[in-house]
Amino acid sequence: VAATLEGNFKFLSIFKWEPRKGWDSLFKAYFSAFTSSDPVSLTVVTFIWAPDPTKVPDTRDPIRINKDIKKIAEEMFRSRPEFKNSDIPVAQMLEKLPHYEIVTHHISERDVLQLYKSVDCFVLPSRGEGWGLPIIQAMAMELPTITTNFSGMTEFTNEDVAYLIPSTEEPVPHEFRKMYGLIATDENGDQREEADSTPYGWGAADHAVMVDVMQRVFKLGAGHPELRAMGQRARRHVQKHYSTTAVAEFIAKEILRVELEYAKRKKKGSN
Repeated sequence: VAATLEGNFKFLSIFKWEPRKGWDSLFKAYFSAFTSSDPVSLTVVTFIWAPDPTKVPDTRDPIRINKDIKKIAEEMFRSRPEFKNSDIPVAQMLEKLPHYEIVTHHISERDVLQLYKSVDCFVLPSRGEGWGLPIIQAMAMELPTITTNFSGMTEFTNEDVAYLIPSTEEPVPHEFRKMYGLIATDENGDQREEADSTPYGWGAADHAVMVDVMQRVFKLGAGHPELRAMGQRARRHVQKHYSTTAVAEFIAKEILRVELEYAKRKKKGSN
């Protein structure tokens, strides 16, 4: 399990390393919000996702992931006026980055539980989710949670139980449509002429708001009453609506409703 610098405000994110999860948005916001002089840490638990895992030599290769992160960081630095035409070595620029740690090895459920307990805030600016398991897990662990107000997680989040980042729906780029199988291809992987033209979209988190929210929770500090209250409301919300008992009761009610409807229709049909 990650061991962030003691005394730092600790952010945590858990996701598969793929474009849909918004890892680039996460690091752009984190690197914009903080510098190496800030007592802050970001721990990312991840592994590389690919449509065909056999084409990825090592899905838990931290070197490849760190290359992606450093590329984002370099692009950010080079876009700043003070570095745009500078000869400053990349390594020197990277020294200005806030602390982060990438965890790619397998972690047991018990260790994941301890990891949630050891951090101060969960953050995941995903572009799209069917549900968002790590998000609801973090909320259940009373963690103040930052996530995008888009797709699956809107089923169980609201502004009272999470810090929601506004998102703008935009088309999924062509290269990623192909990655996710949203474009018809032949056996060689080449695009077919009759390719699907459906305008698939995903949510892009508002960068400025994301930076502002991360800075705000950091400035409030670990254990601040506002952050504790947010986490407590989130846990109560999850327990009330999404605990095993709550889900079982919902299913039982639905089964009864279907049975009554079936009996009603059967009786009507026999008359």
